[in-house]
Amino acid sequence: MQKFIYPQQDSNPKVHQNIVNSLLKGCFITLAVGNYEFILKYKKWYEEFFKYSFNVELKYEYEVFYLVSDNDASSFTKRILTTIAILMYELNNKGFEAVKEIRESIFEIDKVNSYISQSVQFSSLFDKNKVDNNFINKLQKLGLVKRFDENRFMFTEAIEVFLNEYDNIRYEINLISK
Repeated sequence: MQKFIYPQQDSNPKVHQNIVNSLLKGCFITLAVGNYEFILKYKKWYEEFFKYSFNVELKYEYEVFYLVSDNDASSFTKRILTTIAILMYELNNKGFEAVKEIRESIFEIDKVNSYISQSVQFSSLFDKNKVDNNFINKLQKLGLVKRFDENRFMFTEAIEVFLNEYDNIRYEINLISK
């Protein structure tokens, strides 16, 4: 049995509790979110802690911490990825640089739904991937978006995890189509 010695004896245990609770709920810890510096400083310790305590892997990519599990078949994660992929496809079709738009733009829920609903190729997926306040609230709780009001939001740097997955899928599709 692995024995874990808390990395910083004089630190507030609430910091550790907050990190563990946030990550186990599926949240992303980014530079803009509290406790980032602490988990970065003790990254190796937290990797072992999550592996031995919960049998999950702590990932660190694009200045974002998150957990991955072998048995993680989260339908919400798939919904996020599908929604972002359709949005990016439609942004590209409208002449926008999709990755730049996702990283830098403020989106309106109605406009996003308009893009998604106009997608002929993905029309059967629209009902499952319609963006509403509940969906955006969940994304905000996970640290994927920052809300400005009921209708406007912007993706946070945690979106890089999904953009990387989008690039991988696009690369695989290009290989298949050649």
